[in-house]
Order: sequence, then C-alpha cells, then structure tokens
Amino acid sequence: MNTWIKEDFPKLKKSMVLYGVSLRAGEYPDAISKKAGELTSNFANEVDTLDKLLRSSQAGSKESINSQLNACYEALNNYIQFAKIDKEINPN
Repeated sequence: MNTWIKEDFPKLKKSMVLYGVSLRAGEYPDAISKKAGELTSNFANEVDTLDKLLRSSQAGSKESINSQLNACYEALNNYIQFAKIDKEINPN
C-alpha cells in the first residue's frame, strides 16, 4: 500500500486533475470542472490520511486502517459516479 501511495497515487491524482480541467467549457473553471477538482481533493485528502495512518509509529489499529480504506473507497466512488454523470450530460 505504501508503495502505491508513494509511486502510483501521484499519477492517478494528476490524471484526475487533468480530467477535471478538460471538462471546462471555456478557458476559466466552471461549476462542473470545479466539482471535479473538489472531488479530486476529497479523495487525495483521504489517501493522505491513510498514508499518515500507515506511517504512524503505532501504524494504527486494523479497524482504523479499514475505516480509512472505506473512506478512500467512498471518495473515489463519488468521483467515479460524477464522471459517469458527466458522460451522460456530454455524450461526446
């Protein structure tokens, strides 16, 4: 998990940000691209919390790690659901 957070997560986060930027109707951020940015930030914050929990000297309890993994899943799922909705709105 730590390796994924360190090596692969930054790439995923960058891709999520770029997708959000691509949703802009013009040069400036609009409501839909701002929402994508917000969802990306929420997911990144949950992953950062998980990373801190895993790095802590106590490494957290199994229950707290599972709880944080669920929070990460929920935040990513919210982003994915948003992306699906956008495809329905903009079929191109």
